Amino acid sequence: MRWFKAFVLLRLPVSVICMLGYSFALGAWCGFDMASLGGMLVAGLYIFIAYTSVNVFRFHNSALRLAWWLLALETVGGVLLLVAADYMNTSKFKLVVALVFASIVLVAWTLPNVAILYKARRLFVAPAIEKPGL
Repeated sequence: MRWFKAFVLLRLPVSVICMLGYSFALGAWCGFDMASLGGMLVAGLYIFIAYTSVNVFRFHNSALRLAWWLLALETVGGVLLLVAADYMNTSKFKLVVALVFASIVLVAWTLPNVAILYKARRLFVAPAIEKPGL
């Protein structure tokens, strides 16, 4: 149980960095005027990170569902972060590069997290209360 709580805390910095991808993508494709909207979006995502992490840390029953949503948002944000950085350098969107970045994010970040959350799913199930025999 302690290893899982350490996992939740140690994954927070990468989660925060992945969420910056939304702001960077809006800034890269829509100009820096939209970057402030991206900043507000990221602030909302950070609130979601905090809420989900607290629920996962406390083993709430609905925490796994929130964790899956957070993992999906992190995956998209990580890909957007890398694609936006490439777009800023080349001024072109390349689908092949986006797919390569998506593969890297999926293999390096998403799959290990899925494996750990799947292994720990029993921690989120409340023990069944046995009723006296009829």
